[in-house]
Amino acid sequence: MVDPKRVIEAALFAAGGPVSLDALREITGQSRQAVNKFLGELAEDYRGSALEIVNIGGEKHLMQAMPKYSEYIAAIAPREFDAPTVRTLSVIAYNQPIKQSEIVEMRGNKAYDHIKFLIDRGIVKGKKHGHTKILRTTDAFAEYFSLSSNEPELIRKEFKKSE
Repeated sequence: MVDPKRVIEAALFAAGGPVSLDALREITGQSRQAVNKFLGELAEDYRGSALEIVNIGGEKHLMQAMPKYSEYIAAIAPREFDAPTVRTLSVIAYNQPIKQSEIVEMRGNKAYDHIKFLIDRGIVKGKKHGHTKILRTTDAFAEYFSLSSNEPELIRKEFKKSE
């Protein structure tokens, strides 16, 4: 019999991105509680290593290299975000909260794809507002970019530092 904890570990490794709790439940045949228990154990197993298990928005998890190693692996690691997506994310992060319609007006129709990708990754969240969405970065954004907080003012200060 295959160990469900190891199936979860293999799934997170192979996915290369966030995996939903429901998907992990489906492939392991385990309950929500059991999957959460295994995820906690895996996070503990990886503590102190170069890899980590990250909870994104409560319902998705991902295995990634610790941010402190990113500069060392950047040359060989595949890019997670292409340049146009990074530009869209930058506009959202700097101007948040911002309407999706404003982003599309600034960045063009491709911004819809960028926004969907960023929401799926858990880096940005959108809240319905009439016929559009209000976009903001998430705590996962702050964690990914090694920021101490997801507060818009802190993010703007960081942008200004790097100018």
